[in-house]
Amino acid sequence: MVDTLIANASIDDLRSIIRSHLTTSPPDVSASFVDAARGCLRQSLSNKGHPCSKQPALFEMREERGRCYVAATPKLNSLLAYTRSLYGAGMGFDSIDVLTGIVRAATGVRWDAAASLADVLAVVDTDICQAIQSCKEEVVGGHLRDPAAARAGLRKLRLALAECREEVGVWGVEFPFSRGSSNAECFQF
Repeated sequence: MVDTLIANASIDDLRSIIRSHLTTSPPDVSASFVDAARGCLRQSLSNKGHPCSKQPALFEMREERGRCYVAATPKLNSLLAYTRSLYGAGMGFDSIDVLTGIVRAATGVRWDAAASLADVLAVVDTDICQAIQSCKEEVVGGHLRDPAAARAGLRKLRLALAECREEVGVWGVEFPFSRGSSNAECFQF
């Protein structure tokens, strides 16, 4: 019967049921849930490979009323949702790998400061901050599987952010990832 509920309930209903169950259960139930989530996400990482390895374009040129502009594609929203699942399950370093790919994709794109893409990039900046916080919790909680790989991933993110900062400085737009960059630079472990 439970499987029938899971298969047919709306995502909002399932979210509500899970939240209610986790908040009213003993702490070991939440810990077990997070462990199961990490296991599923690790399995999806190993099955699919790196989510940014074969990604289609995250940004595209669009035209509206004779004006061209750059917009985010649905793939970007999908990757951001996946990233939030990773850092929400305490897999911050895995989410940093995905965010590094997004920063690199944004580096090759020019946008108008008043365009909606600037708002999308501000959301990515917030996701970088949240991922760094998840990394800190991963280290403190003793869940870090490979410190050398984690440090390498953090270095790659820092490098991607520095390259983006340099490029946008050349063409005169405000760097969109300033808070995330600051958090990444300050994080040491």
